[in-house]
Amino acid sequence: MTRDLFHRILGIPGIPGILATTCVCVLQGCVSTRNETEVSPGPAPETPAAVMSNGAPGMTPGSGSQAAASGSIDWQSLFKKPPLPGERQELEKRVERWVDTNSAAELIAKARSQLALGRIRDGETSLREAVRLQPSNIDAWIELAAVYARSRESGKLFEVLGEVNDMVSGMSETSAAIMLRYRFLLAQGYFMTGRADEGRNILSDMIARNSDFTPAYIALADSFFRDGKDTVAEFVVKRAMDRGKEDPARAGERRGIAGRARPSGPLIWMHAASVGEATSALA
Repeated sequence: MTRDLFHRILGIPGIPGILATTCVCVLQGCVSTRNETEVSPGPAPETPAAVMSNGAPGMTPGSGSQAAASGSIDWQSLFKKPPLPGERQELEKRVERWVDTNSAAELIAKARSQLALGRIRDGETSLREAVRLQPSNIDAWIELAAVYARSRESGKLFEVLGEVNDMVSGMSETSAAIMLRYRFLLAQGYFMTGRADEGRNILSDMIARNSDFTPAYIALADSFFRDGKDTVAEFVVKRAMDRGKEDPARAGERRGIAGRARPSGPLIWMHAASVGEATSALA
């Protein structure tokens, strides 16, 4: 099963031809349409300090913040596909006509447009100005971290995520959208610095919290591909394909646990997950 086939199976629109960049395109390279709401912490939620308890480079674990589970939001509502040619022209005109103000929110909006056009350093400059004007603006810091994940600058990525961690650790409640992006970016940073197991642990937990979070499946599968573990990678992708289609009452069938007593005499067990597989098995 090839990587390009993985893209088509998972149904992510507007992605490049390599799994490693798919996650960046989906979560960092697209124009954000975020409409965040503050949510109360759920039972036994994870804190950023716990995520970073192993000591990521350049980061100091914080304490005390309760983070909302990633399953609390619809992640697809946070990001748009890359702009089509007509949309790109409109964005270019908007950026050219942009009048800078002393508003961090305006600068973030400008940066998102610049990043959608592929102007990475321009977007970085706008976000740096935004955090200078309003150091407590966590959206600006998250967007800036996404820039460094996209450009694969791990040192700067961890530096910025450290700022986010410090801010979140002082909050009594945290936006689920912020935590979703924060944790995904942290996993990306771990992969960049050769700490694959830590990145996989984060992604696996994100999938457990929200089984529809497709970018986590893609990043997880890609990490196994890079280690030459193609069988594991294919298993991850198949799990992504099966999401939402399983009947919990029949979960035992996948492990060969039948719903009736074993009959006497010789028994041949054939397991098929689809009509096509059943036809092949019986042929």
